[in-house]
Amino acid sequence: MRPSVTFAQSTPYGTTRPAPEHSEHEHPACLFSAAGAVTTEAENKALPPRNTSSQRTRQRVLFYSAMLLAVVVAIDAGYMVGKARLAQLLIERSWQKSGQSGESAAKPWPWADTRPIAKITAPGADLEAWVLAGASGHSLSFGPGLADGSVAIGKPGVVMIAGHRDTSFQPLQHVNVGDPIYLENEQRQTFHYRVTDLSIADARYSSIATHTSQATLVLVTCYPFNALTAGGPLRYVVQAKLIQADVAAAPAPA
Repeated sequence: MRPSVTFAQSTPYGTTRPAPEHSEHEHPACLFSAAGAVTTEAENKALPPRNTSSQRTRQRVLFYSAMLLAVVVAIDAGYMVGKARLAQLLIERSWQKSGQSGESAAKPWPWADTRPIAKITAPGADLEAWVLAGASGHSLSFGPGLADGSVAIGKPGVVMIAGHRDTSFQPLQHVNVGDPIYLENEQRQTFHYRVTDLSIADARYSSIATHTSQATLVLVTCYPFNALTAGGPLRYVVQAKLIQADVAAAPAPA
């Protein structure tokens, strides 16, 4: 009989322990315990059974918690989209009434603290929306808003309009350089702009130049469009230059 040999074995966790002596006919089956140490079958039988029931319970709790969170997020997102769409319908009705009377648009609902002052159309991106006065967070929840400090539409300088990436300005992701954008003011004059630049800016370190001799339209929304959470620092910026003032009418979106 050959003499038995004792050698060292390494565990998967980097520790070593001497292997039991064995001959060429004796190969004890080795199993991994929960702690990662190597044991024989005989030693493994002496270990207390794992509490698999509690593990399954924890897995179920985690699964249902994740499902509940997903449902809450979906409901919240659906509520925001539905509110924005309903608001745009009321805003459109207010805009149309003002066009018929020749007066400034009234509040779209009695408690509103804003009103429509322009209409924006980008036919190539299927964008049609009514722009509200002011770009506060409250206004933007109902539609795109004209930022304070903007010049009159069609005048030299910058007209800046902001909107949410997941509602009113979601179509901006489909805008391309060279695309036409139309702005209609309260006097029902339509101005034709052409997209000249698309960029992504970090709001923490950059700003938009507002001093220019050209009539410029700047559209701003959060980025990326498919972000799971809002409030990030990145902005998607669309810049367009005035091509023609007081055109007949804006083409309808595709």
